[in-house]
Amino acid sequence: MGTTYDRSHCDLGCDEASGCITSVTTCEPGVVTCGDRVVQTCGADGHFSAEVCDVSCIDGPTPHCSYLSPKYLPDVCDALATAAHLDLGPFNTDIDSQCNGGIVTQAGGPDICVLRYSTITIPAGIEAKITGHRALA
Repeated sequence: MGTTYDRSHCDLGCDEASGCITSVTTCEPGVVTCGDRVVQTCGADGHFSAEVCDVSCIDGPTPHCSYLSPKYLPDVCDALATAAHLDLGPFNTDIDSQCNGGIVTQAGGPDICVLRYSTITIPAGIEAKITGHRALA
């Protein structure tokens, strides 16, 4: 009886799943960089982990996936949303309880009703009619 395999030496070590390691890619732990639509974070082990971005990666000041940022409330998206999902339909900004992200008062303009949901969709066939005296963000 013979064998049907060859035995070889792996210079850079062996990986159970893929066999011989052919290259070593290391990074400085804690470093965060942008790749092609991905945020790469170097772990304590010196290897990158990746977060895939829906649109793009923004390089600074700290690399992160891009997101919609309202012009007059630039930091409103920095904190996590307080509710999971909203199917937007007819909406009245004058009803305080619908402004789950609060109401922002501004000088020289209308108050702003802030919505804080992880996703907001307008279902097919539904008209998203916004009424009320407050702006919506």
